[in-house]
Amino acid sequence: MYFVLNFPFIFVLFLGGKMPIILGKNLNKLFSCSSTLLLQRCAASTLHSQDDLLPSKTVHDVLKAGEKYGVHTKFFQTLPKQKIAIEFSSPNIAKVFHVGHYRSTMVGLVISNILEAAGHDLYRINYLGDWGMQFALLYVGCQAKSPNQFLQQHTKLIELYHAYVEACATAKADPAVLASAKEIFSRMENNEPHLIEFWDICRELSVTEFKRFYSRLGIDFDEYSGESLYRNRTQSIVERCEAIGNLRIDADGTTMDVGGNRWLGGLKSSHRGKVSLRRTDGTSLYITRDILAAVDRYERLRFDRMIYVTDIAQEYHFKTLFACLDTLGYEWARHEAGMLQHCAFGRVKNMKTRDGQIQMVDQIFDETTAGIKRDRMRHSTRKADVDEDYVSEVLALSGLACHDLNRTLRRDYSFAWDNVLATKGNSGLFIQYTHCRLCNLESNCGVAVNPAVNIDDVLASNTQMVLLLHRIDCFGDVIQKSYEQLEPCHIVHFLFKLCHDVSRALGSSKVKGSELEQAQSYLLCFHSARVVIGNGLRILGITPLDKM
Repeated sequence: MYFVLNFPFIFVLFLGGKMPIILGKNLNKLFSCSSTLLLQRCAASTLHSQDDLLPSKTVHDVLKAGEKYGVHTKFFQTLPKQKIAIEFSSPNIAKVFHVGHYRSTMVGLVISNILEAAGHDLYRINYLGDWGMQFALLYVGCQAKSPNQFLQQHTKLIELYHAYVEACATAKADPAVLASAKEIFSRMENNEPHLIEFWDICRELSVTEFKRFYSRLGIDFDEYSGESLYRNRTQSIVERCEAIGNLRIDADGTTMDVGGNRWLGGLKSSHRGKVSLRRTDGTSLYITRDILAAVDRYERLRFDRMIYVTDIAQEYHFKTLFACLDTLGYEWARHEAGMLQHCAFGRVKNMKTRDGQIQMVDQIFDETTAGIKRDRMRHSTRKADVDEDYVSEVLALSGLACHDLNRTLRRDYSFAWDNVLATKGNSGLFIQYTHCRLCNLESNCGVAVNPAVNIDDVLASNTQMVLLLHRIDCFGDVIQKSYEQLEPCHIVHFLFKLCHDVSRALGSSKVKGSELEQAQSYLLCFHSARVVIGNGLRILGITPLDKM
């Protein structure tokens, strides 16, 4: 048993009558876990028993929960379970996979993992931008040749994107070209066969390339859908608006009024409350297709919550979308129901290749992988019996993901190659290195993990090990905080700190060469740390490596 004395500036731990361990005057800084059991109890009393904070209690909790450690707490065990639909990634067909979609992919993956770990039933949706004026413009860009012949000869997404960019520039300079594109889109909405064939080839080519990239990230979606599914259903929304007396048809097209809706609270007063549902030529709009998609999802899935993961620039769009659904009378879309949520994130600045060229995201991933592999080949410490391509790719994802998620989501950040590729300090590669180091220790220390060993007396005077175990004990609180705020950065920061704690503990507490009971006690602590690092990495969508 050990006790905590709560003084204004210093905390002292007495462990079973042993020499006290001075933890320092800023315990919150040491643990970075203000909601831990230790801090709660210190604040509540000046002298009390700490049975729940025995080292053996933390270790045995980890051993018992295993991969569930972190969501093993009472909070998660008593949490009402929900059906949650989450839409993320959602790239545009026939366009490059840009940085905004990359962030949506990474953030959506981790948030869905957090929610799933908490026990919810997740349904992951990739809602493709596969309909709209961009296809008409792309068709215009291909008209120098037969468009379908163009697609047969140009099978890379970047080539379609270049044709689209050229068409946009031409349409901007020549109003007649833009008018032609609008006329083509109207014919597409009327299902003109050769235009639909062109669109279908574009979509198939794009989805194939997207899936190849998703497989590298280890991402699976339950559903690939898109705006095109709802292109011919606009009339149903118009009729519903008319039925509730909220429809206007004028020179601006077909509109509805959402002025005063609670979802619009916080938006600038410039929001007029008038939402266009259809153009004057009868073609559908993005907002209308989103309304139809939300209704369709609720009817099919009966979700308890629907989360949209996009950049912060679309905040206005989603508040308007939710206001439209509420105004149309859908009970599940009412503001007070809390069933619709927009998870917004900031922009990534300067995401370029190392020579300064702006490229597709998969090319950034390729360059990261290649850079890590080159660096590894120069070092003799790398393991010879590993698949270099696989290890380098996992390390690339680790570096990119931790760099991306290392701050609150709504903050912008500048992409920095040095941070992505760093092997020391707060980086994804350092987390993987620490996990591999612990795996190597377990395999080669000559001692087996023994859950029966009594570690409390052995660790009584080992400051670093006590700090390490208290950090581990914080993990459930960290996952809870990330869950409640939908902020992955708390997990990333925790893993950085845990890995630094492990590094210090490894330096002061040698398993090899110690007496058996002491060696087994140290190994149990390091084993617990390895389990927690692995659990954290998996929630971040990263495969923990055993050796590198």
